[in-house]
Amino acid sequence: MPKIVILSGENIGDWYELSDIPMVFGRDESLLAELNDCFVSFRHAKIRLDPTDNDFYIRDLQSRNGIIINGQRVEKFKRLQDKDLIQLGYTLMTFTEEPLDEYRAVERFVARTRRRCMPLIEQLNLKRDKLLKDLNHGTHAQNAITIQGAPSTN
Repeated sequence: MPKIVILSGENIGDWYELSDIPMVFGRDESLLAELNDCFVSFRHAKIRLDPTDNDFYIRDLQSRNGIIINGQRVEKFKRLQDKDLIQLGYTLMTFTEEPLDEYRAVERFVARTRRRCMPLIEQLNLKRDKLLKDLNHGTHAQNAITIQGAPSTN
């Protein structure tokens, strides 16, 4: 089954196997897919299987900062494809159809994918740190988290 694997942030290395049961991602502690990122809404996004085409779709749940996939903002919903990079707040994750049936396989996958995405992860971390510093000094610019230009998924 396809999975969502967390590549950055406090939840790095966590992974969620997707099924026909919709999965909601957010900061709400009651969620199975809880993300510890203050820039993620309590109920930020939902991933569900569409039984008509057997594909997984991600939907924005009216979050404040939206969803970015492969560097492009998602307006309402989008079909997920293998190796898509998904950004919720400052958390970067990927949708993968790669079989990852054991913890070691997930560790290797995360390390390999993080190497490929390191420039994006570093850019996200720098912007997050600057934004947090600006928030502490009262100079926060609204909606300042969009990172454009995701790395190649090859």
